[in-house]
Amino acid sequence: MQDPINPTDDGIIDELRKLSPLPSSQSKLDLWYAAGFKAAQRRSRKWHIAAVTTIVGIATLSLLRPQRQPSVRIIDRVVYVQPPTSPPPQPISFASALENHRQMEDAVQDRFRPLSTGGHGTDAKPLAAWMSDLDPNISGGM
Repeated sequence: MQDPINPTDDGIIDELRKLSPLPSSQSKLDLWYAAGFKAAQRRSRKWHIAAVTTIVGIATLSLLRPQRQPSVRIIDRVVYVQPPTSPPPQPISFASALENHRQMEDAVQDRFRPLSTGGHGTDAKPLAAWMSDLDPNISGGM
């Protein structure tokens, strides 16, 4: 076994000062490239480890996670519609529509003569007669 080196020993320090590094066979540019390459390998190794850890974690969680029910559920429902209590209104026939139209034309031609006395007695007057009673400037014949 060798004796431990004592830093206070002046002989060892003098001998170490005499040593010089061997000249390198690589250029200065090659040394810089090699140093940068090794630094990049250390950094990329960390990123590779982080990526693999993340992928393994996601795969493990997806396998261990309980399966959820689908978010879309299809439910069939049966709706019973009761028929209406009153019959639906019947469409107006062409003959009754034509009769209504003729009555309206007659009323316009007779200057709004009422269609029927309808319980008002025989004193039903045309609209022009009512207006002439209100304003004497309007003639009954219009």
